[in-house]
Amino acid sequence: MKKVLSVVALTAVVSLTGCDKKEEAVAEASAAHPVVTNELQGKVVEFNHVPGYTYALVENSAGSQWFAGPSAELEVGQTVYWTEGAMMQGFSSKALAKTFDSIMFIDGYFSEPPMAASTVPAANASTGEVMSVQVSAGYLYLEVDSGTGNLWVAAPMSDIAKGDKISWSNASLMTNFSSKSLGRTFSEIYFAGAISKVN
Repeated sequence: MKKVLSVVALTAVVSLTGCDKKEEAVAEASAAHPVVTNELQGKVVEFNHVPGYTYALVENSAGSQWFAGPSAELEVGQTVYWTEGAMMQGFSSKALAKTFDSIMFIDGYFSEPPMAASTVPAANASTGEVMSVQVSAGYLYLEVDSGTGNLWVAAPMSDIAKGDKISWSNASLMTNFSSKSLGRTFSEIYFAGAISKVN
């Protein structure tokens, strides 16, 4: 049975209120910013704690990458595992007084390989119809009817409009996310690395 270093509930509190608009960007994965999600494991190089969250620099054969996830007890040199998450670029953390060129938001840090992709909760592989679209800093904020209720999804800019049926996967949930540029706070919002239209 896997040992979970932190509570990996999708309702993990992420306190981003008061941070600048750079925090709203969900990054496009690019060659310029290689991400270590191909291995989904690595060694902790350094870490920092803020209320409700742990930031960790993790290194493996693909390189180094900063991660942010629910509060966890980590040690330098420890091997951790994760599931794919949502990348953000130019993320500025006032709590740490630091801006990350790129950072991956994940649902949690694990001491053993997490469950197989086939058993990942349905929220990480979802579809729905777009009910409304808001644009901010080159990214889309989509209100989506998932069939069981409306939810919000944020993703890099793409050709998506109201009425489109879309799908997304490997999204990370953030709660009480405050967007200064939109002038609103989302009680829950999923950050997805990419979305696509469903025919």
